[in-house]
Amino acid sequence: MKFSILLTLMAFLSQASAEEPTPGGLQLDPSKLNDLIADKTAQPPASQDKPIDDTGTLKDQVLDVLNKGKVNEKNSAATQGDPHFLMWNGRRYDFHGGCDLVFLDNPDYNHGQGLRIVIRTKIVHWWSYVQTAVVQIGNDTLEVKGGVAHKEYYVNGKPGPHEEHSKAMPFTIAGHKVRFRVKSKTQFQFKIFLEDDQNIVIRSVKDFLKVDVQNHKKATFGTSRGLLGSYEDGLMLARDGATILEDANEFGQEWQVRSDEPMLFHSVEGVQHPQACTIPNAEQKDQRRRLIEEAVLISYDEAAKACMTEAGTDLIECINDVMITGDADMAGAYSDE
Repeated sequence: MKFSILLTLMAFLSQASAEEPTPGGLQLDPSKLNDLIADKTAQPPASQDKPIDDTGTLKDQVLDVLNKGKVNEKNSAATQGDPHFLMWNGRRYDFHGGCDLVFLDNPDYNHGQGLRIVIRTKIVHWWSYVQTAVVQIGNDTLEVKGGVAHKEYYVNGKPGPHEEHSKAMPFTIAGHKVRFRVKSKTQFQFKIFLEDDQNIVIRSVKDFLKVDVQNHKKATFGTSRGLLGSYEDGLMLARDGATILEDANEFGQEWQVRSDEPMLFHSVEGVQHPQACTIPNAEQKDQRRRLIEEAVLISYDEAAKACMTEAGTDLIECINDVMITGDADMAGAYSDE
């Protein structure tokens, strides 16, 4: 196993940063941006059997978490960070396109009432994140935009009042109760309570959104389509329900919200169909594979320590995101609650 940290350093970063604010608090040392070098991939230690203790190296501990750490305790299907997708069956992939996407579409939900989740992703420099998400059940919608300062949300397209304290919300989504929770100064979330202890959680960590379908069951989501793939076998199924795609970029583009589908967001922003999702070019993709730890304010070791108690089997993705953003608080996207 290789410890591959997906981190790109673009020569025009300082100019791009002046044009657009960066979510998540990314900070790079401009004096160290001149020496872009070839891939530097950290190798795991020779022994992978050490338990987590004070005598083991940090990378030994990382391996132990990956090999023996907590499993997907919430039985989650989710997207988070620099978008990583966790499919129904636990299969993982990344899609870095910027556009509106069908995360989940389940017309059969609750005897035809229907449940749909769409997400809006945004590219910032060399990485991307989920900026906004909408959950639609029946005719009701809850839209949440990342950003702890404003805690922006919309119910059926209308803005909700600013909230600062955890509370049960005075509205429901198609009869399902909703709870708002302030987890910390950098996190808030909305939880929609479904039947049989199933939940939909939309969490904002800084400006990043995590969308998490927890405790999902086949009886509820078995016929769902979208970026979470087929329920039991984790196939990247196209919209026709039969074609199996193998490329994550092709799969992501396939599930772009189409121009003939309902616009669930309260406003139209960014790339819209029939224009295809914006995808980083080949040079940017190659740059993403470069690791220059000394050019970030958070080192690999610091990122690993921040993620160790939060991420479980998502540890590598967590470390990637913390290093890319330069912000240890990003580890909070990987906690169960």
